[in-house]
Amino acid sequence: MKANTADPTDFNGTGPFKVSNFSAEDRAELVANDKYFIPGEPKLAKFTIIFFNDENASVDALKGRPGGPGAAHGRPRCTPA
Repeated sequence: MKANTADPTDFNGTGPFKVSNFSAEDRAELVANDKYFIPGEPKLAKFTIIFFNDENASVDALKGRPGGPGAAHGRPRCTPA
């Protein structure tokens, strides 16, 4: 995605998924790209990436109710140059 893109869901891509909804600091929802170049792929219709600012909250979500997140990953840490 180019810098200063006003709408993060409006970009050209040929990957297996398209962004259907994006909310900074909350979540990104992706759906299968019906124009993906490999017939019958992807097998997954949609998925959601939930952003957590707190490591404990992400662990609590994993321990929480059924249907919650299936994996958690720490936030990337960036060090200014």
